[in-house]
Amino acid sequence: MNRFEVTFGKYKGQTLEEISKNNIGYVMWFADNYQQGTYVGYDGKHYPCKPNEAQKEMISEAKRISEKAKQERKEKYIQEAQDLGANSDFVGSLNKRQDFKLKFIRKQYFASYDYTLFTFLDIVGNVITAYSLNFVPQENESYTIRATPKKHKEYNGVKSTHVNRASIVVNSEVIAGEINYSKSEVA
Repeated sequence: MNRFEVTFGKYKGQTLEEISKNNIGYVMWFADNYQQGTYVGYDGKHYPCKPNEAQKEMISEAKRISEKAKQERKEKYIQEAQDLGANSDFVGSLNKRQDFKLKFIRKQYFASYDYTLFTFLDIVGNVITAYSLNFVPQENESYTIRATPKKHKEYNGVKSTHVNRASIVVNSEVIAGEINYSKSEVA
């Protein structure tokens, strides 16, 4: 048996390295939970655990793999952001509600802060972000949204406009609270 082989649960018999290739979230959860002397199960309950020396080594390995994965994600995100917003500029007047024709690029969940960042591009390549939306955008689909620019910010060399109160606009009417949304006719 490999000294970093999981001996319980659905990944029993697999090494942390093998698990990390398919589910890095599990390795991060493992590293975060077991070092505390207690762990939080998927049921949300706290269970006591007193790791022995071998388990402490495994926890350290899980932390190492987890930190490496976080760093790689951060580097990848920064590179993608720089590629995406190479020509980006600030758009809109702060605190003035207005319409934007945007293409949805991606959503990214930040577990440590418990929020999702939605990223859009306008027709000239400006980056617009939002933390919450009242609709579920589909990747690479275009929308007209009505939103309020709240902040112009430069992060890692990319200028972006952060908006809030984003609602999808169809035929100049704001649609909210429905499951199925029509897309605007923006190419």
